[in-house]
Amino acid sequence: MTSSRGAPRWRYDLPRLRPTETLLLIFAALLLAAIVIVSAQSWSNLQETRAATARTQGLIGDLDAFQALLTDAETGQRGYLLTGNRDYLQPYLDADGIIPGTLDSLQARLDPGTAARLRTLTQAKLGELAHTIRLYTQASPAAAIDEVKTNRGRAEMDEIRTIVDRTVARQNAILRQGDETQDRLANRTLFVASTGSAVLFAFLCLSSFTIGAMADRRESMIAELRESRAQKEEARHTLEVTLKSIGDAVITTDVEGRVLFINTVAERLTGWVAAEAEGRPIQEVFRILDEATHSPMENPVDKVRRVLAITGLANHTLLIRRDGTEIPIDDSGAPILGAGHHLVGVVMVFRDVTDRRRAERLLEESARRYRQLADSMPQIVWTATRDGLVDYGNERWRKRIGLLPGADPGNVWPAVIHPDDLSSFESAWNETRSQGEAFQVECRVRNVQTGRYRWYLGRAIPVRDETGAPEKWFGTFTDIDERKQSESALRQANEDLSQFAYSASHDLQEPLRNVIMFTQLFARRNGGRLDADSEEMIRLVVDSAKRMEELMRDLLLYVRAGSMPLAKEAPMTDSQVALDKALSHLHSTIRSADAVIEVQGPLPEVAVDEVHLTQLFQNLIGNSLKYRRAERPNVQVFATLRNAEWVISVRDNGIGIDPQYAKQIFGLFKRLHGAEQYPGTGIGLAICQKILERYDGRIWVDPNIEQGAQLSFAIPATKDTGSDS
Repeated sequence: MTSSRGAPRWRYDLPRLRPTETLLLIFAALLLAAIVIVSAQSWSNLQETRAATARTQGLIGDLDAFQALLTDAETGQRGYLLTGNRDYLQPYLDADGIIPGTLDSLQARLDPGTAARLRTLTQAKLGELAHTIRLYTQASPAAAIDEVKTNRGRAEMDEIRTIVDRTVARQNAILRQGDETQDRLANRTLFVASTGSAVLFAFLCLSSFTIGAMADRRESMIAELRESRAQKEEARHTLEVTLKSIGDAVITTDVEGRVLFINTVAERLTGWVAAEAEGRPIQEVFRILDEATHSPMENPVDKVRRVLAITGLANHTLLIRRDGTEIPIDDSGAPILGAGHHLVGVVMVFRDVTDRRRAERLLEESARRYRQLADSMPQIVWTATRDGLVDYGNERWRKRIGLLPGADPGNVWPAVIHPDDLSSFESAWNETRSQGEAFQVECRVRNVQTGRYRWYLGRAIPVRDETGAPEKWFGTFTDIDERKQSESALRQANEDLSQFAYSASHDLQEPLRNVIMFTQLFARRNGGRLDADSEEMIRLVVDSAKRMEELMRDLLLYVRAGSMPLAKEAPMTDSQVALDKALSHLHSTIRSADAVIEVQGPLPEVAVDEVHLTQLFQNLIGNSLKYRRAERPNVQVFATLRNAEWVISVRDNGIGIDPQYAKQIFGLFKRLHGAEQYPGTGIGLAICQKILERYDGRIWVDPNIEQGAQLSFAIPATKDTGSDS
């Protein structure tokens, strides 16, 4: 095959070797194989010996470190006992934490008897050290010093040193034996290599004589080449047509790297036309750089000629076009082999990857921003595969949970979720993945480095593919440990307060009843013998006792309001039913005041327990009746839906509330009037506020009421009640 310039470009195969030459080559190959096998075996044995030596040296070092730790522990104990300064205990504490792990490491490398004895002695020694420290802190320094003087731990320490020294001596003997083995193997390898090289040199000398004979046969080959040239030219034409029709860029070269063929796509990418490129060195037509460093890269043709195998371009390769512009490319080069598998040329196939590289950069930037965002979040962020196996954790994951992403943690949950929470966590996680819905659970998560558990709120949402099926999971863990601790403390406080209130209600009200009863009995029996001052004092005692009894009842109601269930546990209650019950309880008060109660419009159903809603109405309407004017009381009750809340208002025509006290009146024992003028304990509105807080509600005094007062409270509206309005 020839180029457009007419110069021959293909290198043809030589005739087959003669039997004698074949035997020589076989002999050389066998000799070379023997050298390689023996050298490889020697090298393998040498490497094994070196590895054994390294393990032995490691064991000696660990034994020395172990003995040093025990010495540090004993030194720290002695220093503490002599001075009483706890700073001297730090070496002991450090050694006490490290020694168990060191013993575990040594156990796998020592014989079982030695390892067991060493562990027993070490535990005894550490026990003796801990015992003296406890004597010092719990009994007296003198007792600790006396215990040290008994030398009870000296025998253990001496035997430990003996075991360590004996083991180190054995390991040093093994090291010396390994050094001798390495020297023997190295000498054998040197002998084999030297002998083989000498024999191969002799073979090369013999082979040089055959080269001359092969040159004599060259002339006879020329005639055969001329006969086949026409056939190869035809085949070349067919190949060129095929290569020009494919979509990738193609360049072929001869064995020396000169361009033989360049198709239309390659012309467009390189900027060289075929007529000008053919016959030129490939390095001139096909110049490539590293995209990151812009340093020249090895040309694929040169690499194929060197390795005689298919090669791919490195990632991020730039092709320098003839006009100096740059385009990213990839693909590969491959050798063209003639008869006898001799290299006769190289073919390169490459393509423009500008669009793909742009997409990769966008994807990398997106991933970088995601990781940066995830690492900056105040939450633990993680992702999982379709199967639920964790494959990424952000910086906070690595600090709090301790498992590093990239280490293939897989199903990490059994290692970090508290055993009491694991079953419910995995059940919810498996159900979430099977249904493809959002995941949320509260659980305790363990830091595998510290071993401590903290409460977290775990959430995860699916990332869906084109079909809507989850292909990945994005999750977070929010630290709620302080909240859970506060809730636990609050529950305990509420329980204690409730118990106290119940006890106070029973234990304190009974003496008050006795005070009232006996005081009144005393007044009746001595009615004619008491002067006016005595009767007034008796009346004050009875009134005070009754007020105290009423105060105890209201305090009990207040405590119960603070310990009732959360709003999400409450049933739906018809406000009209609760209002009717409250009016029934206030019947005598309403009748004596000749009050008018008006319900303006329908009242909604709200998520508040009926007893508590009745209490709200009773306290608010009772206040309206208590703080009335001389004219006939008029109380209006109505409800409106505002911003997903039901606002229920109680309005009256009473004495009103000064705006400056609009918040103060909801405090415990906050009264704007004396008990003589308006009786009561000042707890009613505080009870209302406590009830509403438990249901995520609120209560306030409406401003801008010209006459009387209007108190309103808001309860979150459910979806059903909100849509009905």
